[in-house]
Amino acid sequence: MKSLKNIIIYIYNLIYIFRFKLLTEGNNIIECKGKIFGLKINIKGGKNRIKINGKVALNKKTTISIVGNDNIIVFDEGSSVSEGCRIRIEGNNNKLVIGERTSLVNVFFSMGDNNTDIEIGKDCLFSADVAFRNWDNHSIVMADMPDKRICKGKSIFVEDHVWIGNGVTVLKGVRIGHDSIIGTMSVVPADVPSNSVAVGNPARVVKNGVSWNVKWLESCV
Repeated sequence: MKSLKNIIIYIYNLIYIFRFKLLTEGNNIIECKGKIFGLKINIKGGKNRIKINGKVALNKKTTISIVGNDNIIVFDEGSSVSEGCRIRIEGNNNKLVIGERTSLVNVFFSMGDNNTDIEIGKDCLFSADVAFRNWDNHSIVMADMPDKRICKGKSIFVEDHVWIGNGVTVLKGVRIGHDSIIGTMSVVPADVPSNSVAVGNPARVVKNGVSWNVKWLESCV
C-alpha cells in the first residue's frame, strides 16, 4: 500500500513539474524529490531554480513568487511547512535555503536586491507569522541625491537548532546563533549569540547559556 502511494506521488510530481515548465519561461527549473501537492509558483525571469530535496512536506498554501534571474530556493531533507508559507524574491542571484528537519508555520520570506542569502540551519522550529526581510522593499535616498538609494539588501543567517516564537520579525544583516530562542513578537535588528534568549523590540539578550527541547519535560528546575 505504501509503495502504491509513493508511485502516485511520483506520478503527480512529474505532472506538476511538466505543467510548471509549460507555465514558466527562461529556463527555470524545479527539481523535486518530495511532496508538492498544491504548491503555487509564479516566476518572471530566467535561470531560477527550486530544489526540493528528499522527504519534504509543503502545505498546499505554500506560495513562491520570483521576479528576477538566477535565484535559488532549496528545501532540504525532512523540512516541512504547515499552514502555508510565502516566499517572495525580487532581484538577481539571491538564495534561500531551508535546512534539514526545519519546521515552518506560516512563515514569510521577503528577499530583494541582488546577491543576498537567507540561510536557515538544521532542526529549527518557527512558530506562526514569523517574517524574514533582508531588504527595505523601497528606496531610501538622501534628500540631495534622490536618484541613488542608500539602503542595501543584506544576508540573514539562522544557525542550527533555533526556536523562533510567534510573530517575530528578523531584519536584514542578522545572524542568530545556534541553540538560541527568540521570544514572541520580537523584532531582531542585530545579531543574537548562540545559546541565548532574546526578546523585545528591538530584541535584547535576557539569558545566556541555554538551549531548548521540543519535548515538554516533566521535571523543572
